[in-house]
Amino acid sequence: MPSRMRGGHLAPGFEQHLKEAKNALPFKPLSETNKQIISTAKMVDLKYVDVTNGHTEDPHRDAMDENGVFGYVHDATALKKNPPPFKFVKEKVNC
Repeated sequence: MPSRMRGGHLAPGFEQHLKEAKNALPFKPLSETNKQIISTAKMVDLKYVDVTNGHTEDPHRDAMDENGVFGYVHDATALKKNPPPFKFVKEKVNC
């Protein structure tokens, strides 16, 4: 059953849309190049592969902070929001 449901019922007109989509033909035929690509394409294995090493290594985890603890999220506006003190001393300027 389709997952587009509203309160347990299909959205109005969705069943008709599904029927039309199943019977629809392409708007324009495939080109010879596309036909050649399809005829030589190999099957691809789309199964899930866990690359996290038991969730100890996560390629999508937040960055590490200066203590090596994960969870740091970079804030590009941090310096603008909380600038460090800066005193301009005219005598020390070397131009």
